[in-house]
Amino acid sequence: MVEVNRMIKQFKESRKMMQQMSKGNMENIPGMEQMLGGGVKGKIGKMAMNRSMKKTKKRKKKKRKRNKESSSGFCLF
Repeated sequence: MVEVNRMIKQFKESRKMMQQMSKGNMENIPGMEQMLGGGVKGKIGKMAMNRSMKKTKKRKKKKRKRNKESSSGFCLF
């Protein structure tokens, strides 16, 4: 029973982490900045990572908006 509970907890944690990564919310995951930042350290590396994440979020938001607009309109075909 203990092993089953442990496996369920691990599954939930990994699902939460994957959701955060897919949303671009990687600043809340410790150590992720250095892994994805290409090894640039310090203030400059953090600034570059933040800029990259903002750009990715903006791109995803634009894509979602475009998909929402195309699905809300009707088609004559």
